[in-house]
Amino acid sequence: MPRTGVRFALTLVVTLAALLGRPGVALAHARLKSSAPANGEVVSIVPALLRLDFTESPELALTSVEIRGADGRLIPLGPLQFAPDSHRAIVAQLRGALAAGGYVVTWQVVGDDGHPVRGTFSFAVSPSAAAGVHLPNTPDTGARPPLGAGAGAPVSTGFGVESSLYVLIRWAEFVGLVLIVGAVGFRWFVLVPISAESASYSAELRESAEQPAAVIGGLAALLLLVDAACRVAAQWLAVRGAATSNAGVMGMVTGSRWGTAWAAQVALAVVAALLFARLRRSRSRGGWTGVSVAALALAFTPSLAGHAMASQYLTSVAVALDGLHVAGASGWLGTLGLVLIVGLPAVGRLPERDRGPALARMVAAFSPVALTCASIVSATGTFAAWHHMRSWTALWQSDYGQALLVKLALVACVALAGAYNWRVVTPRLTSDGAASTLQRAIRIELAFGLLVLVITAVLIALPTPLDMRM
Repeated sequence: MPRTGVRFALTLVVTLAALLGRPGVALAHARLKSSAPANGEVVSIVPALLRLDFTESPELALTSVEIRGADGRLIPLGPLQFAPDSHRAIVAQLRGALAAGGYVVTWQVVGDDGHPVRGTFSFAVSPSAAAGVHLPNTPDTGARPPLGAGAGAPVSTGFGVESSLYVLIRWAEFVGLVLIVGAVGFRWFVLVPISAESASYSAELRESAEQPAAVIGGLAALLLLVDAACRVAAQWLAVRGAATSNAGVMGMVTGSRWGTAWAAQVALAVVAALLFARLRRSRSRGGWTGVSVAALALAFTPSLAGHAMASQYLTSVAVALDGLHVAGASGWLGTLGLVLIVGLPAVGRLPERDRGPALARMVAAFSPVALTCASIVSATGTFAAWHHMRSWTALWQSDYGQALLVKLALVACVALAGAYNWRVVTPRLTSDGAASTLQRAIRIELAFGLLVLVITAVLIALPTPLDMRM
């Protein structure tokens, strides 16, 4: 089984690398549906304003639009505003006179999911165009949009949300969340039930494992804070790109939903770090309730700036279930990780006569956690797949669907590894070498779990099939 698992994991890693190597141009989320003037249009009346209609409501503070003539001259625009009839449309007054000739409009928007998208379109002003009064007569040169102008499609400008480095940063975010939730889950659902029993090792095991669990949780909270600094830098690089935006880093944080979610995660991570630090210094157990609330809230922060938030239908339900999905996955993998990092060493410190029974009891306490969390992940994941695709064919006809299939295969590997541990490894826990056998089995399960987090970090950067149909 281990060799087969390694070969399968290598195959999946190659698949992930292929997904990461896709061109950034294909990774659009918000799209330009239409514009006035339209792309390729030769207008007979000089326009007084520009209008751009998108598939999502853009973040106005992070939206930029500029227009240049064929000679490269920048035409001044008034402040960008939402159109009176739609928050998915941006309008701007033209403050400079448009002479006959071609013009290129370059735009950038950031949607509810925090993903910046850029593009261009072109139009031309006919020599006979008029704006209330006729312009001076000029020879009809057959004005056309400049060659090479885009057709309203997104353009790639290097670093973006799909870049490998940004994927790695998001993966580190998920690792931090998993360990924070896992520390809480391990304490409440493994240690507390064991300590409530009358076994000779119960109190000693809890005493030996509880503070190390707080240490792991505190380190995970610090990881989350360091990762938050990296994420805000990466997001700023992605937002800036080749386009210009008047908003600085603070404007990005305070003027976008992505920034709100980021700030909420930072605040909660600080609270979690302080509470875990208190638990490390003191044997008082009152802080576990507070850190549990912070951990659960942290699990919901990714959904505040993701596909669920950007969806146009059942948004509140999608955000709530997406948060439950992260909480369930974190409870499953995180608690298992704490069993490996903290639980097994604590069992090893018990008297030899107690190690076998304590190990068996710890696994028995974890099993309901795994089953419950796996059920939550399955139910919420099924809803998310339906919500973002609405079509079976999208599973193999879209980048998002193909990545989701890889994720489903990885989750199945985690479940199969767990089933193997339950059916094969657990009955042998009373034999010699049981701890080392269980340790190897858990490592395999967690290895697949870490790959699940990698593909999840990739999925976040991919447009959903529903996005592409809008």
